[in-house]
Order: sequence, then structure tokens, then C-alpha cells
Amino acid sequence: MEIKTAKEDMSYCRTFNHIAVGFLIMGALMTCSQEPSESSVAVIEPVMIPSEDGPPDLSGIWQALGSASWDLEGHAASKMPVTTVIGAHGGIPAGTSVVIGGDIPYLPDALETRNANRADWANLDPAAKCFIPGIPRLTYMPAPLQILQTDTEIFIAYEWG
Repeated sequence: MEIKTAKEDMSYCRTFNHIAVGFLIMGALMTCSQEPSESSVAVIEPVMIPSEDGPPDLSGIWQALGSASWDLEGHAASKMPVTTVIGAHGGIPAGTSVVIGGDIPYLPDALETRNANRADWANLDPAAKCFIPGIPRLTYMPAPLQILQTDTEIFIAYEWG
């Protein structure tokens, strides 16, 4: 049995560590320096399957992804009253407008009402109190919905509530 000194053991550990670090750096450089190939970027085109009569069948599970549930117009990120308690989870994410032209064309009285509602939204918003937000807002909340369609009727089942 061969007996090694502490100095030889340390030399072995140092060599092993240098090799391991070298492999990690090499692996990181290989993954970071690769250009994405055209085949790795998938573009998914929506497919509308027509029913026998011609209009599309909307049946399925759907979900709106975006920040329209916070504001239909473009908006910057901002704090909520609970942000100081739960941190960024209580923040409002920034978002782009889903309105053609960017702004909703309010009449002056309606704009005044909207601004008053925004000023006290934490107390006025039903979703902030875990109540159903209503239609059409519920459709663009960040939760899935299911559409069941027959030849004569459409049923929309929301997950909220």
C-alpha cells in the first residue's frame, strides 16, 4: 500500500479542480457562442379548423397572455399597495396597448370617471377582492378558459371563481 503525503493529496485535488473548472468554462462558452439555427426558431401559425358549415370551430382551451388585465392601454410597471409586504409579486408589469392607435378615445366625462377609478382601483377593483372581474375583462385575465361550440351555440367556461 502506497502512502501519500498531505502535499501530494493537495496537488491531486488542485489538479482535479483545475480540470473540472476548465470543463465548466468550456461548456459555458460552447453554449453561449452558438448562433441559433433557423430550424430552432419555431413560428406557430394559428390553425382554424372550419366546421362543416364553414365558420371556424373555436372549441378548445384558450388563454390570453399579456398585461391587458391590468390596463388595455400601454402602461409602465408600477407598485401596488401590497408591494411593500410581498415585494415584486405585488407589482404591476409594464405592458403595451391592445387598443388600435394606443389610447381609448374617451369622452371628457368618461375620461374623468376612468381617472377617478384608477386613483382608487385597489378598493374598487372586484378582482383585487377575489370577486369575478366581469366580462369582457375575465376573457383577458391570466387564467385559461374553455370554449365549447356546437352548430348553434357557444359556451365559454372560465376558470376564475
